[in-house]
Amino acid sequence: MAAAQLFQAATMQASKISDGLAQGDFAPLRDWMHDHVHAFGASHTLDGLLQAAAGRALDPSAFLAHLRACYLDAP
Repeated sequence: MAAAQLFQAATMQASKISDGLAQGDFAPLRDWMHDHVHAFGASHTLDGLLQAAAGRALDPSAFLAHLRACYLDAP
């Protein structure tokens, strides 16, 4: 759930991430993760890290949206 929430926040905050991933370029996502997650190390709890990076504590909505897109909305 946390990974889905971070990925959702990353793609909403930096549009070049989706473009980069479509071209096989992980650098924009890696850079976002470095700036918003990795730079903090273990100085935050999970909820604190998610609050700082994604704007809210652990929330299943991003993961549920991912599951719906993969399994219910898929052709």
